[in-house]
Formats: sequence, C-alpha cells, structure tokens
Amino acid sequence: MGALVRISVSDAAHWFELGIGHLDQGQADQAEGAFRKALALDPGHAKAGVNLGMLLHRAARVEEAERFYREALRAEPGLAQGWFNMGTLQLDRGRLGSAADCLQRAVALDPGQALWHSALGWTLRQSGEAEAALASLRRASELDPNTPTFASDMLSALSIASGESAEAIFEEHRACARRRAAAASREPHSNEPDPGRKLRIGYLAPDFNDPSLGCLIEPVLEGSTRDSFEVLCYSDAEPESADAWRMRDLAGIWHATARMSDDQLAARIEEDGVDILVDLAGHAARGKRIALLEMKPAPIQVSLLGYPCSTGLASMDYRILDSVLCPPAAEHLNTERVLRMPAAAGASSRRRRRLRPDRAPQKRVAPLRLVHSATCRTFRAAPSACGRGYCARCLNPGC
Repeated sequence: MGALVRISVSDAAHWFELGIGHLDQGQADQAEGAFRKALALDPGHAKAGVNLGMLLHRAARVEEAERFYREALRAEPGLAQGWFNMGTLQLDRGRLGSAADCLQRAVALDPGQALWHSALGWTLRQSGEAEAALASLRRASELDPNTPTFASDMLSALSIASGESAEAIFEEHRACARRRAAAASREPHSNEPDPGRKLRIGYLAPDFNDPSLGCLIEPVLEGSTRDSFEVLCYSDAEPESADAWRMRDLAGIWHATARMSDDQLAARIEEDGVDILVDLAGHAARGKRIALLEMKPAPIQVSLLGYPCSTGLASMDYRILDSVLCPPAAEHLNTERVLRMPAAAGASSRRRRRLRPDRAPQKRVAPLRLVHSATCRTFRAAPSACGRGYCARCLNPGC
C-alpha cells in the first residue's frame, strides 16, 4: 500500500508540472484539468489547489475558488502564496477584515513581496486604518522603488495621513521622484512657435467617467474658445460611460488610450503637436502615467485637479491652484511653479449653469483659467490575483 501511495503522489507531481506548463502557454482549460487530476491523486497537494483556485478566481467562479484555497491552506498553512490569493479574493468580495487577516499572514510568511504589501496597504486604507495602510504602502515602495504604482500609492496615502507636516510630505514626493529611474530621453519638441496659430491643449485623465472630475472639467471643455484653442482629450477610462461620452462631444479630438503603453501615448501626444499637456490625476491614478509625464511629451506640462499635493516631478512646469488650496506661505512646497487663480469657488451646479454656452460671456478665457478647485479621489479598486494570475510555484505574476 505504501508503494502505491508513493506512485500516486509521484503522478500528482507530474500532473502539477503539466498544469504549470499549460499555464505558461496560456492554456487555462488544460491547466485546470491537470490541476484537478493532481488533486484527485493527492488531495493534499496545496500548490495545485492554490493554482486551481487562482484559475477559478480569474474566471469569476469565486465560491469554488475559495473552497480550493481553504483546502490548500489546511493542507499547508505555511504557503504564503495561498494566503495572498485568498486575501485578494476576500478583497474582491468586499470582506475587508478577512482580506486584511489573510494578507497579513502572507507578508509575515514572505515579507519580501512588494505587491503583497501594496495589496495589504490598499485593504487597510479601505478599512479606514490610514496609518497602518501608509506603513504597508511605504514598505512596498521601499522594496520596489522603480514601480510607479507603489510609489504613487504611498504618496497618495501620505498626502492625507495625520501627523505628517506639509514639509515632510513635500520632501517625500521629491525623494520618490529622485529615486525613480531616469526616463528615456526624447527628441526636442518640434512645436511651431507661431503666435498666430491655435494653441493645442491636451487633457490627460485616468477616468473621465468619474463624476467628480466631470463636474470640474466639463465646464472647461464647454468654455474653450474654438477659434483660439484646439482641445484634445486622452482618456484611460475603459469602458467609457455616458459622462465620458458627453465630454467626448465637447472635445475637438478624443483618444481612447487605456490600452496604450507610455511610449505609445507619448508618441501620440507628440504627433498631435500638443503645446500644453494638462494632467488631471497626478499620483491619484496609482502612478499609471507618471512615467509618461517624466518623458515630457509636450513642451509645457501642468498639474490640475485630482491630487492635493505637488507631484514632485521636475518635468511638471506648473500647478494651477487658488489661495485656499495653496496659501502664499506654502508656495515653496511645490516643484512646479504655482499659477494662482484669482478667487476660490466650488464647482457647483449653479456654476456649471453659468458656464453653459448659451449663457457664457462673449469674451471667453483660456480653458486653463476656468478651473481652480481640486478633489481628493477615493480608491475604489485594488490589486487582484485574478487579473494576470499568480503561480504558487514561482510567485511571479503572469505565470
């Protein structure tokens, strides 16, 4: 009987390796079958259970995925990858307490995984544990300083953390920018210096679907003087909502950019001949376009809305604020030059009505001079193991 058990376990290992091979080839159905065969031969094969759970999680079969995760962790409680995957599943299901418990066990077992600290930080932040969240996000950034997502998540958490001085927050932003690997050098801008032509202004946003952003930026697009400016929008929203489609109608040129790499989007902006690129998110977009901004695809880059602090980037030229958001005594806490709006006002529905085209004054002002308020975005998403997949065999994404 002992020999038979050894042969069975050996066969389970064979099926597990076969499943890994199918994963490497992107053959999810075949991988699932192989992992199920391994578990049929050896129900205690924890790594096969975790990988099968990952595939089921990716396919939105979450209850079945959770069952396999639990069985795997009962068989091998020290499997860090299993606790991480279980944590992300609990996070996807809105079970913040359970998610935090699982992710804390994962980082305790393997403290060297930046992504795991990042996931824990997001979970703690959504749970209202701001200081603990900041510590986890800071650790993720320390482990992997060249990934913009980790640095931006940490800086976003730092910007609203209690007990941090404005000077300390600013210095952290500058330090993160200095630690970042140098962006690839690009050719000098070829924009024609002709004062008689229209100025081409591009607006870069991670989510034109966001109602808070739409409330602020839609009047800007409505108020753009078409005989003086060409307005371009670069939208990372996918899919685009009715709010985004309404703003699409107001823009002169609209590019859906969610699937563009930073290099591709930089080339698009340069080809469009954008004179002023206006970023509407800063670090609040999880660092998605920080590397793009470091490339500086437009001669002038401006930070507007979406982020409560200086970006810390030397490539950003200006930051549009008012005296409330940036009192004169705090102007030095910006790497960007501050362009101050003349007065403070909210983006109320009454203000939006005043900016309707049929009620606008005959002489309109430049788009950049209509908006002066900033919003602090909430975080509605979180890193998940089901997006690309995480393999218990090697701990690398995309296996």
